[in-house]
Amino acid sequence: ETQPQSADATLEFLRGLEALAWTQAINGDEPAERGARYIALLEEIDRGVALTTGKALAVSTAEKEEARRLLTTGVFTNRRYKLFLLLRINGALEGDDVVRVVPDATIEHLLPRRPRADSDWRRDFTDVVASSLRNSLGNLTLLTEAEQDRTRNFDWPDKRPALASSVFAISRALAAHDGWKPDDIRQRGNHLVDILFRSWGWNS
Repeated sequence: ETQPQSADATLEFLRGLEALAWTQAINGDEPAERGARYIALLEEIDRGVALTTGKALAVSTAEKEEARRLLTTGVFTNRRYKLFLLLRINGALEGDDVVRVVPDATIEHLLPRRPRADSDWRRDFTDVVASSLRNSLGNLTLLTEAEQDRTRNFDWPDKRPALASSVFAISRALAAHDGWKPDDIRQRGNHLVDILFRSWGWNS
């Protein structure tokens, strides 16, 4: 007979289950593979060993590394879950590890998709670099529709006031940046993944 679990053990299990589900989504695991893993997890729950290291709930180092690679390279805007992942990271920044759906939450490109010909963006980003970073995780944030109207394709100094007063912690943190250059985008991408991973109890 399975013994009742403590509140801490239940919380650890739920956090691990969330981490597993997100990792499988990010890594694009096949449905059959996901199903087999959850069947194994249910069997481990019945035996009372679901939280044992190395069992079905545990996310391997290789799986974590692949998730980081996919989140910090390539075109993040192609991911169907992009809005929910940004909301999840925002929740972690606010100390609340849940996805709270904000009806008018929109995804903002910090480096604009269509910068003006005379903008600072044209000076700071070559076309090749802009193309490689524009749709990456590090260049995306959350704004309400009203806040987005105050940023559009403006240069960075003109975006900062709207970011500083945003309802989203993930955007308010950006106001500390004096500028927005290629290295800022790359570093922020890794920083956001670090925040997400720590919320799951992972060191990195």
